[in-house]
Formats: sequence, C-alpha cells, structure tokens
Amino acid sequence: MLFDFSIMAIPEQIRVQKTAIDFIHKDLKPADLVCIMIATTGPQDIAQDFTDDKDALDAAVKKFHIGEGADMVDNLGSGDTSDGNTFSADQSEFDIFNVNKKLTTIETAAKVLAEFPEKKALMYFSRASPSRAWTIRRN
Repeated sequence: MLFDFSIMAIPEQIRVQKTAIDFIHKDLKPADLVCIMIATTGPQDIAQDFTDDKDALDAAVKKFHIGEGADMVDNLGSGDTSDGNTFSADQSEFDIFNVNKKLTTIETAAKVLAEFPEKKALMYFSRASPSRAWTIRRN
C-alpha cells in the first residue's frame, strides 16, 4: 500500500487513512502480506515492512502525520497574480506537477518492490483527479 500524501489536502488524507484501515480489517486475507509505504514532502519511506499482522498494519496507518504536505496543495494551482508581485502556478501547471509527482512516486515504489521475486499488487492512495482515472498493471 502506497500513500502519496505529498499532493493531498487534509480531508483527502483523513479519508484515505480511514479507507485503508477499513480495508486492512475487512478485506485482507490471512495469506496476504502487506507493506505500508508513504510519500510526503521528504523521501519516500516504509512505515511498515511486509507483514500479515493486521494490528501492526493498523498501527502504521494510524501513525500517519495528517496534514503533512497539505500546505503545498493549498498554495498551488490558484493562479493568483493580481497584486503584480506574487506568482502562483495556475491549475494547468499544478496538474503537470501533480502527474509528474505521482509517476515519480509510483516509479520509486516499483523499484523498491522489484527486489522481491514474488507477484505483487500496488495499491496507490493519492489525490483524486476528477477527470482522470488511472489503472496501472504490471505482470
């Protein structure tokens, strides 16, 4: 499970945290091994190494620092240059940054996971794009 908080507002982070906890307790099977990875404004981190322990996974998700990285979302994409002295990226520039950030985060996680020969699935939790849906598959 990869949580990309670097481009999520606080309400999205809270919703994603709750969704992940529900998934851990309701949908994980005894044979499932899960790793919790998180991307914020710093380097990507492994919050919990692979385990089938639902309590350990739950604890790792509950330790998320809600609000981390949200200030970047609040400041970008406004397009406000009305005072003549301030530059703020417009929505299209923010969208380009957003997509690049998402792809870089996924690529980094894929490189980490590539070291393990078994089949894996990556659940990517990120900011919703209202007009886009992504499906990523790797065999």
